[in-house]
Amino acid sequence: MREVYARVTQIARQHLYQFMKDNQISPLNYRFDYYFDTCVEVYDIKILEHHFSNRKIEGLTMIDDEGISFSYEKENPTVKQNFTKCHELGHFILGHDGNMFTELSSGNESRLETEANLFSAVILMPDIVLLSNIYYRKALFSKILADLVVSAEALVYRLSDMFRYYLDSDYQTIKQAISAYQQNHNQAILALFDQVKDEIEMEYKAVGANPFVAVLSALEKDNFVSSFD
Repeated sequence: MREVYARVTQIARQHLYQFMKDNQISPLNYRFDYYFDTCVEVYDIKILEHHFSNRKIEGLTMIDDEGISFSYEKENPTVKQNFTKCHELGHFILGHDGNMFTELSSGNESRLETEANLFSAVILMPDIVLLSNIYYRKALFSKILADLVVSAEALVYRLSDMFRYYLDSDYQTIKQAISAYQQNHNQAILALFDQVKDEIEMEYKAVGANPFVAVLSALEKDNFVSSFD
């Protein structure tokens, strides 16, 4: 599982950090839909809603001659819809073999579904964004949920997976730190971040902005401003 986590999260971070650098998006102002909506536009992905009475199917990806489409359960909470959208995008970005992927509410422990879940978690809650907001900004648990539009369960799992990957700390220590953070006591989780911040920052800094994209962005901004002169 560690190898899968390392490979998938590295791909997700590479794609996302490049996007953030190219578009000058600060980790303190990050929203997943900046990246998601751009992917939808670039790859001409259709986003659809669906509904089944038992909500058995959370999300669907279909790739055929007509193009690419993602659909999600329209009666799920927004936080779940967000996770499903990024999950379906994960199948595509990770290059999973197949023309159709189904995310079931009962859970599917297949390798491809696990990888898509990991991708989704990173896109919704990137390492550098969690570090910037929790460690440097000292944001409370509830503030992270509101800003990133994720569920408490998703954030707990994400923090747990991230710390278990970076650290040799035992699971109980990590679990207690996250639990305390949920209760607005951040000393323990700040101590964990203090151990991993250098590695997270190094990974972020290692991704350089594309100068060609930066130049285009500057020109587009100039054209936009000049249109109002």
